[in-house]
Amino acid sequence: MFNLSALNLLLDITGLQTLNEYVIADAPVGSPLITGTQFASVANLPFGASIDYDGTAINPNSIVLIAAIPEPASLAGLLAVSAINLRRRQAVA
Repeated sequence: MFNLSALNLLLDITGLQTLNEYVIADAPVGSPLITGTQFASVANLPFGASIDYDGTAINPNSIVLIAAIPEPASLAGLLAVSAINLRRRQAVA
């Protein structure tokens, strides 16, 4: 049994994350295995990410890290900067 209120979650996320959701615990808050309502603290949670303590449609009955999804405007800006950098590289070559 885990008492979330006594646990500190330290995230060490590296590399490219390709999924929208990552299961932290395969049991939801309120189940016989999980007590407390949330972690005592969460460190290094990526900007825009969140933790769902009672499961999602994709991962019901789990505690889930929901990854940040870039806004369309941010994604368009990133693509524009990438295209400019690609043109610069092609012009130099």
